[in-house]
Amino acid sequence: MASPHASRAAVALTLALLLGGLATVLVAHPVKAGTAVVFKDDFETGVLGPRWNTSDSNPASGLDYWGVSSYRCHAGTYSAWSAQIGNQSDTGLNNSDVHLYDNDMQADLSIELDVSGFTSLTLSFYYYNKAESGGGDWIQAWYEANGTQTVIFTSTGTARWDLASVAVPNDVERLIIRFNTDAANHGFEGAYVDDVVLTGTEDNPPSSSVSPLTPYTNAVPFFVPYTASDPANESGVQYVELWYRHSAVGSFKLYNRTANPLGRWYPWASHTIPFDIAFAQGDGLYELYTIAVDNASNAEAPPASADASVLIDTTDPVLSVTAPLNGAWSGSSAVTVTWQGSDALSGIDRYESAIDGGAFSAGGLLTSKEFTGLSDGPHEVTVRAYDLAGNSATATASFSVDTTAPSVSIASPGANDSFHVSSVTFEWTALDAGSGVDHYEVWLDGGAHTTTAGVNLTIDSIPDGTHSFHVAAFDRVGNRRETSVTFTVGTTTPPDWLWLLLLIVIIAFLLILLVWWKRRRDEQAKGGPPRQEEGKKPEESPPEPETREGAPPPPSE
Repeated sequence: MASPHASRAAVALTLALLLGGLATVLVAHPVKAGTAVVFKDDFETGVLGPRWNTSDSNPASGLDYWGVSSYRCHAGTYSAWSAQIGNQSDTGLNNSDVHLYDNDMQADLSIELDVSGFTSLTLSFYYYNKAESGGGDWIQAWYEANGTQTVIFTSTGTARWDLASVAVPNDVERLIIRFNTDAANHGFEGAYVDDVVLTGTEDNPPSSSVSPLTPYTNAVPFFVPYTASDPANESGVQYVELWYRHSAVGSFKLYNRTANPLGRWYPWASHTIPFDIAFAQGDGLYELYTIAVDNASNAEAPPASADASVLIDTTDPVLSVTAPLNGAWSGSSAVTVTWQGSDALSGIDRYESAIDGGAFSAGGLLTSKEFTGLSDGPHEVTVRAYDLAGNSATATASFSVDTTAPSVSIASPGANDSFHVSSVTFEWTALDAGSGVDHYEVWLDGGAHTTTAGVNLTIDSIPDGTHSFHVAAFDRVGNRRETSVTFTVGTTTPPDWLWLLLLIVIIAFLLILLVWWKRRRDEQAKGGPPRQEEGKKPEESPPEPETREGAPPPPSE
């Protein structure tokens, strides 16, 4: 049988290897440069990890196995106890109820290992062993290499927590922690183990790289994907650093932030790094690479060039509608809208436009769009600009369409009016329900046009004759409507009022004559001569002239 010292060494090695397997999951800090935790287990999960195997090779007193117990521990709450599973062979009570191991036990707690790539392996663990003194009850650690098992640690009992630390050969394939008891005197607690760690030395650095990135982004933070690995059976990647350079100027800097001042990103937590420009240098082009550090503190060398680059642009494009101007009027139902946009970082990707809240239509990089079939009245156009990073800007312009000409009428003179003077004043009115009346053009006959904003005009020195006066009303968008009036000027003939006066005189004379005639006729109708005035002798009738017989009568008057 192997010496007690060899047995103790075997137990220590077994425990260290077992705990080292768990450490690859839990990621421990390196012990020193080049030294890594191969695995560790503090049993604080309350159960044995999946890599552990348990067995009892001596069933004479029933089967009893290792398990996790809270009855004793070196640190924390739990440890592994050699008789957690099983019953007392003499009383049938559960071992964990009476806190005693059983007779005839060969309870093994073992783990399979592959430690190629490591050298200078060391197993350390804390143990508590209270067993029969001088009998066949003890705890041992064994390693198995090439099918041969060798004991490296043995303890028959200390009844206190002690630290064991033993070397483990580099060809170890399996570690075994074994608790052995004989056929009598089992009234003791047995063995506990806790805080098992297996360390080793390896000098091969890991590798890492930033994965391919989108060329543009506006994400804050921007999650940088990466890969990191350590060669098989080495200590494994502990953390990754992200290094950046802004605008391809200067040296690379370690990316860190308030919550992570050391700039260490752990692959077991995430394979992306939240890169926030608030902790870097703001918008712009970033070149990026990663450096991985393994659990033995081996760090990969910086690459010759950046792994990837990305342009981070969180600024919206600049956009404005250039035509029509806000508040403008159009005289056509087809309106061409133009705009201009720019983006100083990623550049413009595309434009979209819509009218009156309708659906947006894609326009690529075109900076104009014609909208047809627009009704008279107000309209609003909306334009969107997107840059290559996904930022957008919106611009709007309100305008109105007016395709209807104004109404216009001449108030004075009236149609076919006549004037006996050469100076005539013209008056007119106009109305436009859309853009409004802007100005007028007036002219006489075929003469030159005069532009005016007023609604009356006096024209002097109009020659005698028939004339036509024209008024054209224009609204603000150029719609036009014309009207005219014909009149006459005659300065060499009596004025109309003189002819009227003459007519009145003639009518008055005729009326007087009619009255006189009527009185005369009324008097004669009464049958007598007219009355003689008092004091006047009546007039004698003249004698009739004598006539000679045969003479002709005097001529009648």
